[in-house]
Amino acid sequence: MTDERQYTVGISKGAGLLQPFRRLLVCWEPGMPPSRLAQLAQDSGAFGTQSAYRIDDIVTRVFAPRLLRPDDIPARALRTVVQADLGSAVFCELLMVYSARRDPLLGDFVRDVFWPAAHLGRSSLSLVDALAIIEAGEVAGRMPSPWSDQVKLKVARGLLGALRDFGFVSEAGRTGKPREITKRSVSAHSVFVTAAELRERGLSADDILRSSDWGTLGTEPERVLMEVERVGAGVGVTVQAGGGAVQIAWPNLSMEDLIRATA
Repeated sequence: MTDERQYTVGISKGAGLLQPFRRLLVCWEPGMPPSRLAQLAQDSGAFGTQSAYRIDDIVTRVFAPRLLRPDDIPARALRTVVQADLGSAVFCELLMVYSARRDPLLGDFVRDVFWPAAHLGRSSLSLVDALAIIEAGEVAGRMPSPWSDQVKLKVARGLLGALRDFGFVSEAGRTGKPREITKRSVSAHSVFVTAAELRERGLSADDILRSSDWGTLGTEPERVLMEVERVGAGVGVTVQAGGGAVQIAWPNLSMEDLIRATA
């Protein structure tokens, strides 16, 4: 059996792909198989001169693993975020969460390297930072087989490129130059939508607060509860905490309706 926590080179193939994902979500409907989505995307003309092979590659190797597996709840959430016009920051932050769930190396890099650096006030991240976590993963046996130095460098660039696409670091400038850290916190709506997406999965309040997604978003349970209640106040979301117990009372609305109602 394959260890789902093993590191792969996947981030070097797709990075953020923000605009392609937006275009695909416009074409996608719940329940639609990837093969049909790829065909609709090609027929729509939204991908310009890109080949059918490239569109299919994006759908099957990047979009579907991140948003449609093991279920389509992330795709439904992001599709609603686009429809409700919640803005590019929320879209990028949520896509980072869903990408990190499916890519353990990206998740560890965001949680264990980026956010500690941002919260400590560091001004930038470099290839050295990205290579360090890859090397640590190699020592820990996280790769199915050894990577060459060339592959490690390509993956390290992919990690920094993903953070750039998600809006957390700057462009590289000249080759090898560190990337400036440009964002040190996430939006309240990203916190709320993430909580609503976890609730859609049937998680209790305690399980929601234990999710690794908050590490990906660089936030703590206390802020999660505050933002869930504040953003959701208009639709009747309430939070009760005391004596070590936490309860979140959600209205009888679907995840999609919750997102639209709080936009």
